[in-house]
Amino acid sequence: MLAIGGGGLLALSFLQNSPLTIMFMALRPWAWLAVALGAFLLGLQAMSTRRGGDSSWMPVEPSFGSRRSPSTHRSSQPADVLIDDDLRDRWRPPERAEAAVARPTAWTQAVFDLIEWRRFEALCEALLQQEGWFTASQAFGADGGIDIRLYGDASKSQLSGIVQCKNWSRKKISEVPIREFLGLKTDHGVSTALFITSSSFLPGAVDLAARHDIVWVDGRGLLARILAQPVEVQQRLLAVATEGEFWRPTCVQCGTKMTLKTNSTNASRFWVCGRCSHKMPARQEVGA
Repeated sequence: MLAIGGGGLLALSFLQNSPLTIMFMALRPWAWLAVALGAFLLGLQAMSTRRGGDSSWMPVEPSFGSRRSPSTHRSSQPADVLIDDDLRDRWRPPERAEAAVARPTAWTQAVFDLIEWRRFEALCEALLQQEGWFTASQAFGADGGIDIRLYGDASKSQLSGIVQCKNWSRKKISEVPIREFLGLKTDHGVSTALFITSSSFLPGAVDLAARHDIVWVDGRGLLARILAQPVEVQQRLLAVATEGEFWRPTCVQCGTKMTLKTNSTNASRFWVCGRCSHKMPARQEVGA
């Protein structure tokens, strides 16, 4: 702006004897305005540059990242403010960082509560393969309600059965999921249909499954089938169930590992996908 205004004033000084003098003289106030604005902006830039060069600035640990002196007053943050646990861990002193979930070394019912849904499906698929089935599955995305497809031979040309897996910790399977799965069994025209859960079934669900030849496997039954395998097979199945970050859920839409977040007002916890923003509830018990 200084250049434009100064150039305009310089040009006007050479046009004093020109027939266009009257027209160009009308531009003189605008040229002076451009010079003034340019000088003002250059002054602001010089002041900000001088402040930015101060080497006395030191990073300060944010209050939400410290657990050494918890605040006793009510939080002033709005109800929808979320605390990113990963960010909080980066600011927390190393000795106070939350340790990863311990990897189990033997099969118990508690293993099902530790692993995420994708690891549970992979475990069920590996067990079915061990029992003689040829299988196919997908890690994420729309699966039409079928988690694992069963085939009688390696060509996988003819669908023989379907499997649905529910890694539910406390919630029991009611008649509704069984009825929906029955519709899939009928639509695909298969004789074999397995409904596997880490939880248990309500009596109505068991009766409905039995009347329509749906094999139901609860947490106890699944653990019994695993323990019936040789020891080396049990260890291979355990390695499948606890592969990678087995405790961190996988996004059902894009397959990305999710991030645990906490509502700063009511302390409820849930998982959020950093890629597609899909959310899913987290188990609220301590340590989960």
